[in-house]
Amino acid sequence: MKAKTKKFMSSKEFGDRLEKNHALKIIKKRHPKCTIHEPDNFREDGLAVPDHIVKQGKKIVAFYDSKNKRSTYKVNGVPERFWSVDEKLLEYRAYAKKHKVPCHLIFYNKGSDKDNVYLVDVKVDPKFYRRINNKYGEHWFGYYLSQTTPYPI
Repeated sequence: MKAKTKKFMSSKEFGDRLEKNHALKIIKKRHPKCTIHEPDNFREDGLAVPDHIVKQGKKIVAFYDSKNKRSTYKVNGVPERFWSVDEKLLEYRAYAKKHKVPCHLIFYNKGSDKDNVYLVDVKVDPKFYRRINNKYGEHWFGYYLSQTTPYPI
């Protein structure tokens, strides 16, 4: 089943500042001959659908999900700061595999680095993991900054 898409709109809300501004610039640089769409639905067949669907013509070539963070984390015993993600990571991985295209997470934190976003392929296993059970989910994953690639905005 193909993901239904629509053209991306602009917004100034916290998460949308990355999703609908910086992220689009980076995706356009990485895929200059492609169009960027947002999904009509953010869940399909029980899986989370990434924020950005990149197409060349009618063919999907990549997915990206934007993660605007209020902070990066450092937990006791963790050797470096990391970007946090939840269970959706596993769903993005399954969704990308289903469509046979890559999926990247785009992280941004204006307070720690206003000039760069950081990318990581969801196939890469996060080095930080802790089982938790709170209102945000049961699992807490983290990509160390060294696992991600900075891209200037």
